[in-house]
Amino acid sequence: AVDWIARVIEREVCALQRVGHVQGGSATQHPLPDGAAECFFTDPPYYDAVPYADLSDFFYVWLRRTLPDTVSSLLTDTLTPKSDECIVDEVKGKDRRFFEHTMTAAMAEGRRVLAPSGIGVVVFAHKSTTGWEAQLQSMVDGGWTITGSWPIDTERPGRLRAQGSAALASSIHLVCRPRASDRVGDWRDVLQELPARIHDWMPRLAEEGIVGADAIFACLGPALEIFSRYSRVEKANG
Repeated sequence: AVDWIARVIEREVCALQRVGHVQGGSATQHPLPDGAAECFFTDPPYYDAVPYADLSDFFYVWLRRTLPDTVSSLLTDTLTPKSDECIVDEVKGKDRRFFEHTMTAAMAEGRRVLAPSGIGVVVFAHKSTTGWEAQLQSMVDGGWTITGSWPIDTERPGRLRAQGSAALASSIHLVCRPRASDRVGDWRDVLQELPARIHDWMPRLAEEGIVGADAIFACLGPALEIFSRYSRVEKANG
């Protein structure tokens, strides 16, 4: 495992011709100025599926001892920070409301740093509708219009987590654009447009070989394109 990772790093180092810049920071307070980026690509926490910070501690304590001084000086805390971690964990007092509030702030910040003509991609996966609802609502509230969704096999089937379990094998890549206005939509109009939009999308999915549950997830994009063009959608009774 170490060998093939080392070979990938070696190949990529030789292939790169540009010097990049990496900076740690909060997703809710990004250092970039308004409209500075042409692409916003993020793989945010998967709701309550993974205790990221707790798992990171296992690696963090060894990284502090093995990395050179120029890098290890950045790792001054004994363990990884956890108070601002955007997950659902009832033990830590983090519920769905906390997740949606924090994720909305992060999504709004991503929209701020993206140019009006830029494109966004949010990678997400979860086995419950609750997790999906929280993430999608955060994106709509953050000012995004979702235009497409593609399931991509991102997980190795032979990994330890997948053995003897129903772990997810693919992640949904939600393609989105900054919403231009804060219009209020009528639910009846949205409901009329949805069947036709999804019907037009199905042949494309079939051509790409996307079927079953993946096809259902892939329909999220075109369906949400209609819904998320509005800042909110209301019924006649409000």
